[in-house]
Amino acid sequence: MKPAFFAINLMLIVSAIDCTKNPVAPPPPSPNRSDTTSHNYSFQIFSFGGGGGSILNDVTIINDTLVYAVGQIYFTDSTGQYDPQTYGFGQWDGSKWSFQKVAYHDFGITQLFPGELNSILAFGANDIFVSSPASLLHWDGSSWTEKAFFMTSLPFNGQVTKMWGTSDFNIYCVGWGGAIYHYDGNSWMKLESGTTLPIHDIWGAQNFQTGQLEILAVASDDVNKKLLKIQGTTVSTVPDSGLSASLYGVWFVPEEKYYVVGAGIGYKSSLDNSPWSVYPSGAVTSYMSGGVRGSGLNNVFVAGSFFEIVHYNGSTWHTYKDVIPFTDGAVGSMAVNGDIMVTVGLSGQNAVAIIGKRE
Repeated sequence: MKPAFFAINLMLIVSAIDCTKNPVAPPPPSPNRSDTTSHNYSFQIFSFGGGGGSILNDVTIINDTLVYAVGQIYFTDSTGQYDPQTYGFGQWDGSKWSFQKVAYHDFGITQLFPGELNSILAFGANDIFVSSPASLLHWDGSSWTEKAFFMTSLPFNGQVTKMWGTSDFNIYCVGWGGAIYHYDGNSWMKLESGTTLPIHDIWGAQNFQTGQLEILAVASDDVNKKLLKIQGTTVSTVPDSGLSASLYGVWFVPEEKYYVVGAGIGYKSSLDNSPWSVYPSGAVTSYMSGGVRGSGLNNVFVAGSFFEIVHYNGSTWHTYKDVIPFTDGAVGSMAVNGDIMVTVGLSGQNAVAIIGKRE
């Protein structure tokens, strides 16, 4: 079916919420402790879909009036019945969301079918990569092109869950079964990760002290865990003493501050052999955290179960739990760009996107 954008009626919009309450625990020391930002954010909350279990899995920010998200959204058709073909790709234009179906093929099948999308990576408004469980797809603003297909045989236990990269020619995809794929713009290869644990998140940044690119990924099954470091096509482990066996998100500024979240928020200033510090339960959040992202050491967000979002401003942590009306569900995957934060997830059978802007 030909993909088409269409505007949807939002089931719920909550805007301009006062979020100046509930500062919590003191932070770990940080190099820019005196350089603080405001906790004063207003939020818009969008809920859509419903049938079949709608969800948004990942999100990216281009600017304060352009956000893309991926997942699976089920809408009703002209007869009032839920369309069985899911809408996987969403765009927010600063006021409303629109969605389109993205078709891709499965193993041994050449025909394309619209399906769920798991992750997204943007290098520009019209230079977007998304992943299905097994495909790497590119959108140029008008059409989709398949760049890689990772399923080489059945059964398959390497479904992609997240992506990170520096350009169209250097993209890492991670997922189930310890899968790490590298795409160089022309071809892809599977890296030896040394684990079969599901990999939930990946992040990278330039280390200006060494001149090297640092890339970390977190893997866990709630019993076992691995913190992985990727250098080119080589994967090694990083000391993870002190962290729980539930790791779901990672974000860092090299040699300044490293955050790993899941059952708690872990932090340290260097990837040495010292144990990770972890905030006591209830000090910053009492719930499972699904994601962490920031735009600097003084602008870090963590989000998770029961729609709790917390913010570190370079001096204190602050929770917005009192002003987010949802309690059934969770958010986790998120993006931060300057004074805008977006996190996505689900509530019941509905997909949810929360957009926060600093006032």
